[in-house]
Amino acid sequence: MIKTAGGRVTGKLRGRGWLSAMMLALIGLAGCRSPSGFPDHAYEKLPPERIPWYFPDPRVPPPRFPPAHPDANYKEGMTPLQYFEHLCRLEAGEFISRTVDGVDGIYLLRPRFEPNNWLIWQREAMEDPFSATAYDGLYYSAFHRAYTLSAEDRSKGNEGRFVPERSYKFTEKPYLQDKDVYGAATHYKTPIYNQVSDEYDETKMSFIKPNPYVGDRKLRRAKETQGRYLRYVRNWPIEYKVSPGGRHYPQNGYLIERRVDSLKSRYGVAWRGIKRPRDREMGIGGGELYVIDLATNEIIAYRRGFIMGGKPGDGPVLWKSAIHCPLQPGFVRSRKFDTSRPSSNSPIDFIKHVLIPSTSLPEKE
Repeated sequence: MIKTAGGRVTGKLRGRGWLSAMMLALIGLAGCRSPSGFPDHAYEKLPPERIPWYFPDPRVPPPRFPPAHPDANYKEGMTPLQYFEHLCRLEAGEFISRTVDGVDGIYLLRPRFEPNNWLIWQREAMEDPFSATAYDGLYYSAFHRAYTLSAEDRSKGNEGRFVPERSYKFTEKPYLQDKDVYGAATHYKTPIYNQVSDEYDETKMSFIKPNPYVGDRKLRRAKETQGRYLRYVRNWPIEYKVSPGGRHYPQNGYLIERRVDSLKSRYGVAWRGIKRPRDREMGIGGGELYVIDLATNEIIAYRRGFIMGGKPGDGPVLWKSAIHCPLQPGFVRSRKFDTSRPSSNSPIDFIKHVLIPSTSLPEKE
C-alpha cells in the first residue's frame, strides 16, 4: 500500500510542538509528493480517453491504418530501455507516400486537447503519450502566427514578420461543446476547445515588464450560432511597430473564428495511439500522426513514434519529461523524403513538409 504525502506528514506531527509541527507540515506537503517523487493525485487512476473521429463524409470508408512491424514484440529479459530502442529501431519514423503543394488550409478531424497534470501522470489513460503535447492550440498559433521566421530570412530587418505566403490561410475543426467530450472536466485543461487565448495581458504578471510593442495575442470569437465546424483565419494586412532592436511586432494581428456549415479543406490531420505487447507495463507509449486525403480517407503520410516515461510496473509515469523517438534524420523511411531537411521532432514541421502551404496571399479580412 502506498502511503501518501499527507499521511506521512500527519504521522510525523504526533508528539511535536506546534512550531515544529507547522514547519514539518509546510515542508512535507509542498508538492504533496509520495516517496517515489510523484504527486499523490498521480496514483488516482483516470478512465481512458474517448475522443471520436469527426469525418466530414461518413459515406467514405475509414482509413486503413498501417500495421505493426511483425517483430515489434517484447522479448523476455529486455529492460525497458532495450525494448524502447527495439521499437524505435524497427518502427519509428516518417512514412510519406506523396506530398501536396499549394495547400490553403487543413482540417483537424480528430481534436486533441491539452492534457492536465493529472492525465500527464497516467500510465494507461492517455491514448497517445507520444504526441501528448501537440494539442490543437499549437496548430492554430503555429500555422497562423505572426512571428513566422524562415531559414533564409533571418536578418534583423525581417525578424518577426509574418510570412503569409509560407503559412496556411485557414485551419478548420469540428464545433464542440464541453458536454460533447468525455472527461472534459477531469482530463484536460480549460478552455479545451478555444486554445487560442482571447487576450494576453502581460501587465497582470508583476514579474514581467510590459512590452509596448506586443499587440498580436487576440482572437475574435465567432458570431454565428449555427454550423458544424469552426474555421480560423488571420486578419490581413498586418501593421507593424519596429522595436529599437529591429524586431517587428504586429499591432493589429489577430485570429478570426467563424462557425460554418461546410469545410474548405481537402486534407486533414489526425492522431491515434498504438499498442505493443507489454508497452505500458514497461513505461512505453506509442502514437501515430496522419495526413489524410478527405476525399478518399487515404493516409498519404504518417509519423510513428514512441516515448518512455517511467519505470516498469503499474504506478505513475511522466509522459511530459521523457525520452522519445524519432529524433534523427536516420529514422526517415521514404524515398520521397528530403533528407536535407533539418531534423525536427515537431509535428507541425512534418505536416507542413507533406502539405506545402500555397504561396498566394490571404484575402483581406
